[in-house]
Amino acid sequence: MKNSTVSVLTALLASGLACATGAPVQVDRFGQYTGENWPGKITSDQQLREEAAAEEVQLIRFDAFDPQRFDRYGGILDGQKFRATGFFRLEKVRERWWFITPEGNRFFLIGCDAPDFYEKGYATPLTQPDGTPRNVFLQLPEVPRNNTPFSAYSRPGMVNFLAANLQLKYGEDFREKALEINRRRLISWGFNSTPKWGWGTHIGLPFIEDMNFRKLSRFRNYLRNIDVYAPDFRENAEKEIVQQIARRRHEPLLLGYSTENESGLSFSMLDGIAAGKNSPMKRALIDFLWEELGEENVGKLFKVTGKFDRSSVARTPRPGIRIPRRQAAAFIRKTSQLYHRQLREIYRKHDPDHLWFGAGHCKHQAFEWIYEAIPYVDALLLHDYDIYAAWSTPIRKRLHELDKPYIIAEYSFVQARRGYPAFNGYVCVPDEKSRGTGYRYFTEQLAADPNCVGFGYFILYDQAVTRRSLPRGEAYNFGLVNQQDQPYHAMLEQVRIANEELPEIHAGRRQPFAANPADILGWKSTRLSRLQVLPGSRSPYIIGDAVMADEFYGGCPFRFKVNDAIATEFLQGRKHIFVSIGTIKADSYFADARATVHLWKKRRGSDLNRFFRLEYSFDNRQFTPLEMRFTLEQEMEHDRYSMTPAEPMPENCRYLRLSIGVTEPERAWMAAIADWRVIEKNKPLQISCISRK
Repeated sequence: MKNSTVSVLTALLASGLACATGAPVQVDRFGQYTGENWPGKITSDQQLREEAAAEEVQLIRFDAFDPQRFDRYGGILDGQKFRATGFFRLEKVRERWWFITPEGNRFFLIGCDAPDFYEKGYATPLTQPDGTPRNVFLQLPEVPRNNTPFSAYSRPGMVNFLAANLQLKYGEDFREKALEINRRRLISWGFNSTPKWGWGTHIGLPFIEDMNFRKLSRFRNYLRNIDVYAPDFRENAEKEIVQQIARRRHEPLLLGYSTENESGLSFSMLDGIAAGKNSPMKRALIDFLWEELGEENVGKLFKVTGKFDRSSVARTPRPGIRIPRRQAAAFIRKTSQLYHRQLREIYRKHDPDHLWFGAGHCKHQAFEWIYEAIPYVDALLLHDYDIYAAWSTPIRKRLHELDKPYIIAEYSFVQARRGYPAFNGYVCVPDEKSRGTGYRYFTEQLAADPNCVGFGYFILYDQAVTRRSLPRGEAYNFGLVNQQDQPYHAMLEQVRIANEELPEIHAGRRQPFAANPADILGWKSTRLSRLQVLPGSRSPYIIGDAVMADEFYGGCPFRFKVNDAIATEFLQGRKHIFVSIGTIKADSYFADARATVHLWKKRRGSDLNRFFRLEYSFDNRQFTPLEMRFTLEQEMEHDRYSMTPAEPMPENCRYLRLSIGVTEPERAWMAAIADWRVIEKNKPLQISCISRK
């Protein structure tokens, strides 16, 4: 009998989902990736100026919202009138939540974040963290003679190619001109607001005012987490909020305030605070656990021998503390209530007319923190970078139960081209038009939800291809416009269609755009979809991952892992689950199987059978796990192992199922599978393997 090797689960995404490997990214003086050419790539200053003149003619009629269809704030003019207060507010109309404009008209928020090129995230560092020059710049922009506060080098240690290009394009008053152009662009594309990341800049459209506190106590390793138990928390918070409100108290274009971003406790953060240095929150946690568990159990938890002295324990860092889940969840709920209640009271005291949304919430926070924020905010801000909106699903269910509106304040769709890496496998698409299709599917599906009151697309411009910070800052093709100030027209065609339809969909008068998300993501063009896995055998929680290939995976460009956005909810209290990549069927029988897998280095020495499982079956009904042998091939951030059966394959084995284990809700990303090969009896030789460094 002749055996053959068939590579079953290997593929660099041919559609461009893979992170570029090899030589480091380098850019020209316009900030463009030099390793690729494309139509419209900037080659001269003159080209920038010509494009500016042509676009200005196209935008001349978009000075304001169409007065036949909208009020001056973008509110819908359809004969329906509601109570006008001079400020934006929220109201439930025919079982659906809406904003109401200062003039008393319905408003569905259709926004784009970060409209100002001066936003810090659009710049890139000039030097390495050790102070040495970076080798990514073939040529830097010239330092302008009139070096304004907003020019390319106005932030110390940074260069903003976008600012340099705008100055070349629009001349001395480039900032004012760029903001005006962006206002007209957004109106022409069907947007009506700039929800986030304006930092006080607004361009004549409704906006949300962001603020991060500057003087509140934070934890060194968790800078997004404020110590709400600090004795001066409320006093200092109120001082900064009063300053913020003084700027906006009478502003009718202000939708409301957003305070902090993605701040809040997670279970791992709480463990770190408990194990770390003395702090008011650590002391409050010890007191809480004392009441919940008693002195003896708290002593064991903090590894104390002898009499338990609360002050001494609080002062002493003790690595490796793991707070029991039930008590940790209860403390997080208590802390969230304390934090949000106090901030709500301060905002209502000093500005009762404007809305307050709290922080933007993301998958890194505990659900308990987010759920307890709901009663205190006027609408909840959610960030969901997933075409399926999987992470926010349980939160949106809770919002329905409590009848509270929400905004998807950050989401995006990207393409891994022109030097940009993939972001994740659930928003990275094969081409520019698909970015628009992803936008249309995501927004229209969620707009049909009666509790959804709008969106904030992240972001207007691409980030710098050379990273916004080092060593591993973001560098993604998030923008509707590139860093050379060129709109992505193929994407925007679909964006315009969606933005036109969103209010009608939210009103229930139009059905949302229907499509198969896997088709939009381009999975049909990859070996992922060509795998002969049996229908329904792949879990929807499996995601393709092409991020940090060089830094974390030794150059392996594509892996499969569990979508950590939904892992916490999916576990539902279970300590260990397996998530199926899929089941394959042999034409004859399987004689052998092997895989290449990666596991986070901090789990080195663990039993890998808890993270990876291969099961066999004769009938596709009853599956039995195989004991696997793991051999460490390379140590790195995510160690690489070969995975082979410890014993010969059972006779007449016709079905194999490969799964990834999740042992910690907040670290579903720890395990990944890069390659799966099987040897099948009586099959011609077919080899299709991934190439590695």
